[in-house]
Amino acid sequence: MDAKSSDHNLSILLRQYAETQPEEPLLYYNELEIPASTVWQDACRLSRGLQQNGVLFGSRVLLMLPNSPEYLTAYYAILIAGAIVVPVNVMLRERELHYMMEDSEACAIIAQESSVQDVINAASSLVTMRTLILCSPQERPNTIRLRGLIEWSEPAAGPAEVSPDDTAVIMYTAGMTGHPKGAELTHRSLLGNARNGIDIMRVRSKDRILGVLPFYHAYGQTAVMNLSVAAGAGIVLLSDFDPVQVMDAVEKYQITIFMVTPSMYRMILLETEGRAYDFSSVRYCVSGGSALKPELLEAFEKRFNASIYEGYGLSETSAIATFNQLNHDRRPGSIGTPIDCVEVKLVDDLGEEVNPGEVGEITIKSIFMMKGYLHRPEATKAVLKNGWFYTGDLARQDEDGYLYIIDRKTDMIVKGGFNVYPVEIEELLMSHPDIAEAAVIGIPDDIQGEEIKACIVLREGSQISANQLSDYCRQYMSRYKCPRYIQFYQQLPRNPQGRVWKQKLRSLSS
Repeated sequence: MDAKSSDHNLSILLRQYAETQPEEPLLYYNELEIPASTVWQDACRLSRGLQQNGVLFGSRVLLMLPNSPEYLTAYYAILIAGAIVVPVNVMLRERELHYMMEDSEACAIIAQESSVQDVINAASSLVTMRTLILCSPQERPNTIRLRGLIEWSEPAAGPAEVSPDDTAVIMYTAGMTGHPKGAELTHRSLLGNARNGIDIMRVRSKDRILGVLPFYHAYGQTAVMNLSVAAGAGIVLLSDFDPVQVMDAVEKYQITIFMVTPSMYRMILLETEGRAYDFSSVRYCVSGGSALKPELLEAFEKRFNASIYEGYGLSETSAIATFNQLNHDRRPGSIGTPIDCVEVKLVDDLGEEVNPGEVGEITIKSIFMMKGYLHRPEATKAVLKNGWFYTGDLARQDEDGYLYIIDRKTDMIVKGGFNVYPVEIEELLMSHPDIAEAAVIGIPDDIQGEEIKACIVLREGSQISANQLSDYCRQYMSRYKCPRYIQFYQQLPRNPQGRVWKQKLRSLSS
């Protein structure tokens, strides 16, 4: 077992940045340029303030802030104390917050002022939740003002000594089924993944990286925040996603690395249509969070003359697991190949490895893997088998090792004994000029077991009928794959990570 050391602490990334480039802007935010040394000094002061308010080594602290300088300060301050960060979505309400507080056994929460009532109500019946810290311009009863705590506290001497396998972050999964589960991520896994990403993405200290992906999500936490700090690069922070503001930020700050999700790429294309933007500063774009459909990749690249590199990862893998690496061939439609220190194997329902070209479940083995799900040994055993993590994602692998996502295993439709992959139907539907968005789900059927339903959002002004869309599908696809039901929506429901919420669509269809 490795001896404890402050050098194993994830917060060492920020200290090294502050020591080597003290005056270099780490954050660009609301006309401010904030150097790394300022963020480090504030984090050290906040860390001491947290310790004086009952946050001890191994304590869990909920972090409920939007992307902001305060988020980075609080994130690294918790780590400096040897405590554990529990990032939570800023949109959570009282009931969801209560669950997170209780399940994580958190002793403190750092939140924005707009969430104060939900935070207070959620914590009211929990004896473990003792400290409520608000990012607020004024004092409020029974809470501590974040900026005041920073200003009043002496700085901590430095990062706490930790073991590499101590938990650094508990990242809750999206909770598409049942309650969310807390994936315990270690200092080793998060440090390694961030440092690995520097070489994979060829990040330079002079890069300016778009910081609109939420840092409470694994993609934003690792691929943007920790990776930027590890590389000594700058982050252009945006608290909310607005397509026009994003493109204005590209021009204003000369962003060089552009990381968003497929849904964000699509919204940028739709919302900025007819407007001219200078995108020439961008060296490359990155996509993750969900599968990027080929027609969307092609449309964005054609419009902005920039290449998109797609990757893949999960909360449980500390984010990055595969990537279309810049020093290898890029294959549109592929999530790339495994990164260094990661093995990937596609297996069938019996756990046997499938042949190239065949569809199998993605399983992953790496040093970046979670320790397990907090308080859930059975759930952990269900996905971690002999060192391999079973992702629930279906893919195929070509002869060169490039992976192509087919679907979620749970999304696969079994119709009359035939396996149907919704993404194949969705790609066909999205190629129709009248369709803005499409999601395909399976719904119960007495004869076939499951039938296929297409949930469609039309482009503005489109008048195409369900019968016309059926004819279109039959023209290009085997009949058993064609949707039997087609329903039109104003918009499709989405989960907190921005993905189409198929479980909700199924419940609405039942």
